[in-house]
Amino acid sequence: MRPFSLLRFFPLIAVLWSLGCAATEVYESEKAPEYVVIKEFASFYQEGPMQQRGPDLSLRINDRVKLLKKDFTGFAQVEIADGRRGYVGFEDLAPAPPRPPVPVDPPRSSSNRRSSDSEPAYMGPQNNEVPLPDSNRPLPNLNVEPEEIPAGPSMIDPEPTEEKPVFRY
Repeated sequence: MRPFSLLRFFPLIAVLWSLGCAATEVYESEKAPEYVVIKEFASFYQEGPMQQRGPDLSLRINDRVKLLKKDFTGFAQVEIADGRRGYVGFEDLAPAPPRPPVPVDPPRSSSNRRSSDSEPAYMGPQNNEVPLPDSNRPLPNLNVEPEEIPAGPSMIDPEPTEEKPVFRY
């Protein structure tokens, strides 16, 4: 019988190691694809999935994360919205749908602007019973003296009652 030799298994170890490296996908933070959490509470580990304490926080369903690295171990390194990086089980993630486009306001042309400050801002059809303000009428003067209000009955009891409160236990 031949003695056991590790050199026989070296090619097998090299092949397995290269397959493991080929299964790793790494992305930059700016170009990382977005994924969404599909589990109600997905564990988030900052130091790694084998850290001594429990998870650092739980991600909720539909939280968006950026996939930084996907390993063959079943965990993915992600970046959450506040910039922290950590590890989440890849089975708890799914590709995120594209974000809706941001509406862009068209530039205002000079024809949309009011020609003077005396014209009302809205010149379209009237939708209710309240009339639009008349641009030829001056604004009311609001700098008037306040009205004198006569003194009414006092709401404060002038004499306190002598009875002591009764407490029930």
